[in-house]
Amino acid sequence: MRFLDAFVEQLDLFGGELIAIDGSKFRAVNARDRSYTAPRLKKLLKDIDAAITAYLQKLDAHDNQESSTN
Repeated sequence: MRFLDAFVEQLDLFGGELIAIDGSKFRAVNARDRSYTAPRLKKLLKDIDAAITAYLQKLDAHDNQESSTN
């Protein structure tokens, strides 16, 4: 506590009347679907690349279909 008092005084943050520190502790909660590990990120990136590739192939197929009907 003395370190904190000296630090606060050095920065001239308080006049020394009262210093209070909140000692609350909270347990972290993280849902599994929001937790990203390295293997999961690799899989997600692979899935995204596959979805983009499939989408671009569909666009090309529709473009070719429109070209052949005109």
